[in-house]
Amino acid sequence: MLDLHYNYIFGDGISRVANASYVIFSRDPHLSAVGFVWNPLPSLLDLPLLLFKGVWPALLNRGVAGILVSSAFAAGTVCEIRGIVLDRGGSRWWTAGLTIAFAFHPMIVLYAGSGQSEPFYLFFTTWAVRRLMRWIRTERVNDLVVAGIALGLDYLTRYESLAVGLGAVVLVLSVSLWRRRGEGTPNRGALSSGALDAVIVGFPLALSFVLWTFSSWLITGNALAQFSSQYGNSNIVKATNGLGTAAGFGGANTSAGGPMALIVRDALSLEPLLFTIVIVAVVLAAWRRDAEVLPPLVLYGAALAFEAMSYLSGSTFPWLRFYLMTVPLTVVLVATLRPSPAYRGRRVRDGTAPTRTLSRTERLATMLCAVVVLVPAIPVSWNAMLNPEIGIQEYALRSVVNPSQYPPATNAQLQGFPQEVRLAHYLDSLQLPNGTVLMDTFVGWRIFISSNRPQQFVITSDYQFQRDLNDPKRYGIEYILVPDRVNGSLDAVNRRYPTFWSTGAGIATRVLDVPGIGTEPSWRLYRVNP
Repeated sequence: MLDLHYNYIFGDGISRVANASYVIFSRDPHLSAVGFVWNPLPSLLDLPLLLFKGVWPALLNRGVAGILVSSAFAAGTVCEIRGIVLDRGGSRWWTAGLTIAFAFHPMIVLYAGSGQSEPFYLFFTTWAVRRLMRWIRTERVNDLVVAGIALGLDYLTRYESLAVGLGAVVLVLSVSLWRRRGEGTPNRGALSSGALDAVIVGFPLALSFVLWTFSSWLITGNALAQFSSQYGNSNIVKATNGLGTAAGFGGANTSAGGPMALIVRDALSLEPLLFTIVIVAVVLAAWRRDAEVLPPLVLYGAALAFEAMSYLSGSTFPWLRFYLMTVPLTVVLVATLRPSPAYRGRRVRDGTAPTRTLSRTERLATMLCAVVVLVPAIPVSWNAMLNPEIGIQEYALRSVVNPSQYPPATNAQLQGFPQEVRLAHYLDSLQLPNGTVLMDTFVGWRIFISSNRPQQFVITSDYQFQRDLNDPKRYGIEYILVPDRVNGSLDAVNRRYPTFWSTGAGIATRVLDVPGIGTEPSWRLYRVNP
């Protein structure tokens, strides 16, 4: 509804749908057209739905395909949270309460339907957390195997999962060594057993990393395009001065206490009692000798630590969604506050254990704690999302819930990209031959997905793009699209011909100006000189 009715379109989400569209709708269709700057799984999962764009064009030009897929993974994450509580012997009401607290957190609801990679990242990480918690309780190898698969798929979703996977490997190695030494196993045998467990959980992630990195190097000559490509995250941050405004999000990244204070502010904006619950959960787990608290602390904690370090190093943006892992972390830690009837400092090899009925005091105390910890997160996070200084990508919601005070017409985030749509339709009306309009889709993806004749474009993923860019007249290019140099400083045309925006670089003549709206780029259409 936010997309189709309110025009609230998440740029990162729909751009991943655009990446998928290059694979099947471009003039030069091929699988590697999905690109290597962003991890491929979200875009690849959009492909089957895009085959039906002729029936429902919004699947592509409004990014609905990505929204449907991300919603499914968000629902899967809710199921995994529910499974974690059930695995610990949670009652019907306890399980329902914690599951609802997670599912109805405002940020979870919003990003479930965003089409962005957050739901995938949450799902695979939570899947791994659940399986490692079960492995700690049962020592079943199949739980390690499934956790490893989850981490391998996690890497195909987000690069940050490398930190999550490293945390999982260290955790499994440490727990395995502690167990074996506790059983009196010699150090050499304990180390061998621990190393084997660590390899089992880490191998799928290592395989994903090697295959994706090798494929990127083989096809593009750049092994780690996310970090070293001209379109990589670090270059985007530099080009936008760390604000993300070129992506159309606006906002500021200032904080009275500096970058570290901003990180703490964002984390507490999502879960105001995060640090309190971490301390309480760790103390209780140590008293009970319940090691199941370790997987959520290590895996979710590694994800959050990576985001914090990335921001401190200047390689990412001050966006609230980067700290979304605080939500499952808090909910799962609250779940561990209630002692598991089947686990009291004991390891279970066959999946069964003597059970114990929780006392009335324990049930009431944990229920009260859950209410006190989880309920305040909803209003606090909602207010943060509506604050442009904190919810840089989310504050458009205030025009949805309070349009009289914040008219949607004045909110840049609710304008979509009408100029790009008009430009695409203008080019369609010219009935140009295939492969005669050159455009870098780093910024121009909105034009590509809005066009009914996408094969008229020569785009970045085409094998002949660089050749045609270097000598457009020779290879039949009739028109070149270029964004303004403020928003399009990384655009291939601006990089190849620094004066193209202003003069056509002596090889083309300007025929059309399309001014941008808000923070969206302005465009100029040039006709290549005969």
